[in-house]
Amino acid sequence: MLRQVFMNLTKNAIEADAHKMLIALNKPSANNHVFLYIGNDGLPIPAENRPSLFIPFFTTKRRGSGIGLTLSRRMMIQQGGMLELAEKPLKGCHTEFIVTIYSPF
Repeated sequence: MLRQVFMNLTKNAIEADAHKMLIALNKPSANNHVFLYIGNDGLPIPAENRPSLFIPFFTTKRRGSGIGLTLSRRMMIQQGGMLELAEKPLKGCHTEFIVTIYSPF
């Protein structure tokens, strides 16, 4: 499921005309969560669309179904993690998602 989440974030970045993606990793926190910050330099997500990104069937794409990010978030929750849109992207990025993964170590 995690691979599918990464594939969806990559597909979305490509569709937003991104030329690069950046991934940053934080070591496990006190509650054993690892945080992956996945950013891209594609078109930024307009502020008015940000609150609706994870609502089923919401899309801004002509051919989009609006299930990619919703499904990705649900897959992360099923694994004990989370998928969120970052308030402030990584340097050099216009969009950033935070993937929270529970680490058993």
